[in-house]
Amino acid sequence: MEFGLLGPVRAVSGGAPVNLGPRKQRLVLAVLLLSANRFVATTSLVRACWLDDPPPTAHRVVHAHVSRLRGILSTADGISIARHGAGYVLNCDPTRIDAHRFRDLVERARASGADEEKAALLDTALALWRGEPLDDVATGESRERLCGGLVEVRLAALQERWQVRLRLGQHLSILDELVEWAAAHPRQQRITGQLMLALYRSGRATDALAVYRAYRKRMAEEFGIDPDAELQRLEVAILRADRALDLPRPAADPPVAAVPVPAQLPPDVPGFAGRGGPRDAPGAPPPPPGGQSRAPRRARVPPAGAPPPPGGPPPRPVWWSSPAPPGWARRRWRCTGPIGYGSASRTGSCT
Repeated sequence: MEFGLLGPVRAVSGGAPVNLGPRKQRLVLAVLLLSANRFVATTSLVRACWLDDPPPTAHRVVHAHVSRLRGILSTADGISIARHGAGYVLNCDPTRIDAHRFRDLVERARASGADEEKAALLDTALALWRGEPLDDVATGESRERLCGGLVEVRLAALQERWQVRLRLGQHLSILDELVEWAAAHPRQQRITGQLMLALYRSGRATDALAVYRAYRKRMAEEFGIDPDAELQRLEVAILRADRALDLPRPAADPPVAAVPVPAQLPPDVPGFAGRGGPRDAPGAPPPPPGGQSRAPRRARVPPAGAPPPPGGPPPRPVWWSSPAPPGWARRRWRCTGPIGYGSASRTGSCT
């Protein structure tokens, strides 16, 4: 069996409503459910039913209501009403009562660090409300005494949810609700500021300023005071179109790691003409003492068609040498005869 107090008092068992009896009997049950697992004095039950003007038979009537409630709840598992001295204790799992579930969800939302989770928990908690608490059994002063704390928690939870929705950029989804609650609670400064911000972000800066001026006029006429500094700063920011009031920007994507560009040299060419082998190659001859080894000499052959120098070159032998792989003897070539210049003078013999 589950109980609903955030609206008309009701009980549901197996999906079907349970008849809880006349109004004062339901009020007695509601008082016991609000203080589930805690002692409730009989005088408190009398005061809830008749305020400060109880009849002489008030205690006897309350005992009769409790007796009939015991018979109704006897079919439910885990629920009982026990007599303790001059009062009663209703033993029940608090999660079966919507008012206690509401408080628990609000506490969980306040402890949450993520805005999305906080908003979801607050939405679930506020969805439990079906109207004014104890709507069909208590009115006026009686309801204020019994449910004043619940109403304040609901109003605070609403403001927390609107603040989270504004941080998430969901001002349009709460604008109508803010207008309604600001009209119902014209002295609530936080609701006024949230309504101003939602209007400004919706492109209605003039309406936001009109809300502020109406609030300032009301405070001056009723209490002779001005809005506090936070609301005044909000008005100045709207007048200046301060960019700090704009929607929060989404977090930037993390930078993508750059793909490394290959930077490799081509492999060495073994036996390239005109270069000696590496110093540390197996079988390579040691460097000559007193300095570095000299590169092999090559004959200077003038290009074809070049004019001969005056007097012509003296005929002399020319030596060539070619590099050899490690461990091989260097091969030398000796050419005799005129090398000459020009295209028709390359004659002689090489051994």
